[in-house]
Amino acid sequence: MEPTPPTARRELGNLLRELRLGRELGLEAVARRVDLTPGFLSRVERGLRGIGDDKAERLSEFYGLPPRVRERVRQLAPITRAKTWWETAPMARPTREYIGFEQAATAIMSYGSIVHGLLQTQAYCEAMVGGTSITTPAEHTAATVERRLRRQEVLGRPEPPWVWIILDESALHRTIGDPPTMRDQLLALLAATDRARVSVRIIPFSAGAHAGLDSRFTMVSTRNDHAPELVYVEGLSGARTLFEAHDLARYAEAWQALAALALPDKDSRNLIGRTAHDTTTPM
Repeated sequence: MEPTPPTARRELGNLLRELRLGRELGLEAVARRVDLTPGFLSRVERGLRGIGDDKAERLSEFYGLPPRVRERVRQLAPITRAKTWWETAPMARPTREYIGFEQAATAIMSYGSIVHGLLQTQAYCEAMVGGTSITTPAEHTAATVERRLRRQEVLGRPEPPWVWIILDESALHRTIGDPPTMRDQLLALLAATDRARVSVRIIPFSAGAHAGLDSRFTMVSTRNDHAPELVYVEGLSGARTLFEAHDLARYAEAWQALAALALPDKDSRNLIGRTAHDTTTPM
């Protein structure tokens, strides 16, 4: 499969990071030797930005890459610089960073009390965006909905990411939009679980208090071992992307605790189906 800008950035970033760590060098030491700033090199290694041909060549020379690997770096560098639709959209940087990872993901792990954006129907999405925006013009709401639905194209890739969603049961019962919108969304959730790489599990009300009650978050991996590389956290004050090892470990631990409380896939499907059946239009 031909690399896209996000997958090229991740491939090149992972290569450069492995080369640096394999030589037990810090960002500052490498950046100084190749005339880059540590911040720039850090963002390249994390797959958050592209790199110029001359800078890529200096890094190849510094690491003494063999011809085959050096040629791969030359192939990837121009692709990393191509602009993507989310980079030109009027969104906060953390959201653009998250979407870049999402579009290159091998695994996405999310917890929340609303349906994840990758699995939202258009009507549910419109009701969510309109209902949670305090002062948002209608045209901005429409653009936000369009971008969220466009993100779902990642599920149609030849090799789509594994998507593991844990939802609090409240997500099934809070009416977003009207009852028909909610019923259609629940049925869409059921249909999503028919995909080989999508799992939706429910934490029932009977589980009581748990680690996710006051939070919603998504962890993303672009690695073959699915180890989280980014955590995306949303709230009223905006969104944040977290990359530090201690943050990744904390959210991974929370994820494991939530997974231990969630119903198995089959029981979750049954609960979603029963709730959809009970969600009817008022007389």
